[in-house]
Amino acid sequence: MSKKVLLLVVVLLVAMITNMLASESRIMALGNAQGFVRDNTDVFKYPGSIFKYVKNADVELRTQGFENNWSIGVNLPMYKNVLGVYLNRPTNIDVNWYLNHSDYSYGDLDITKKIQFLYGFGNIFAAGFGMAMDSNVEPLTSKKNLTMTAMYMEFTGGMSTEKIDVGAFLNIPVAAVENEVSKEKEAFGGVGIGVNGRYFVSEAPKLTTMALADLELHGLGNEIKQGSTTLKYSNGDFLFDFGVGANYKVDDKNNLIMGLYPLKIVSYSETTPNATDSDKEDTYSESYIYIPEYKIAFETQLASWLTGRVGACQDFYFYGESDKVNGQDEINASSYGSSFNAELGFGIQFKRFTIDGVLIDALLFDGPDFVGGTGPGMTSKLSIGYDFN
Repeated sequence: MSKKVLLLVVVLLVAMITNMLASESRIMALGNAQGFVRDNTDVFKYPGSIFKYVKNADVELRTQGFENNWSIGVNLPMYKNVLGVYLNRPTNIDVNWYLNHSDYSYGDLDITKKIQFLYGFGNIFAAGFGMAMDSNVEPLTSKKNLTMTAMYMEFTGGMSTEKIDVGAFLNIPVAAVENEVSKEKEAFGGVGIGVNGRYFVSEAPKLTTMALADLELHGLGNEIKQGSTTLKYSNGDFLFDFGVGANYKVDDKNNLIMGLYPLKIVSYSETTPNATDSDKEDTYSESYIYIPEYKIAFETQLASWLTGRVGACQDFYFYGESDKVNGQDEINASSYGSSFNAELGFGIQFKRFTIDGVLIDALLFDGPDFVGGTGPGMTSKLSIGYDFN
């Protein structure tokens, strides 16, 4: 067995028996630089870019807390068009955090994973649909039940050319819980919308520059009816950013990626019934204004089959929060801070297979755990791709 094949087998075995999370892995290893580099994960932000990744399959492996999960996707040619099918993709909607029905238990409903389709047509356009659903019925008496249902629907679309990428989404999560004995009912629902854009200002053999912007809004609400009492909960979040970036090809083996967000705004707000007087409301809001956020990453070809990656992100932000009880100012706080994060990763190419990974921090600072079975493992993210062109 050649050294190359042996190393590939070792990496696969080590990754498969340790904590794995995924090319999502390449983006994370480059300082979470989505948008500043072309990558097959672009199809979820800019659906029209699917034409750049025809005949491509990917497996993404993730660890989230104590829960391991993975997704698989494939882009298939259909005459002059493209069909993308992706299984077990995250929805970012966990109803366990929102439902307040007194009979609801954590885990009764799960719409955190979806099946998603993308259809590319006209060489530059794409439209998509995603869905997740769950239901549960628990008998309370011989004729009456506790019924629970949840559904998530997502509509996406976009256009991509060599210079411009534009994507948009609309998602609608809904859920309902009803106790047929006590007549307590809860209805949960909301909507999320967003628009993402990227423009390549210049593309040359040595230097590529781009500008991008994102706008996203989400609103969710609950209404619980307990006899003659109705309780209402609501929350929403907002994201806006714009950035500029550059990819500088130092030489045939080394590439430098730089990104700058001069402004990024993230805010969250919620309204809940007052603890002592349900006819009154409590409100809470918080916001982050990043001025600015920097990203820098380096990708180097260590061998014909091995790529090394390192990426970092640092931001400076203003933080503010407001907590009001019965409409009265209870707490108003503000602060200025900074955060920094860095990642180290790798990429392996073996014929048509690619393996991208992000090394776990504990491995770098504490070393590997050779004997114990509960160590943090080798990688925090892993992606496996296959190009069947």
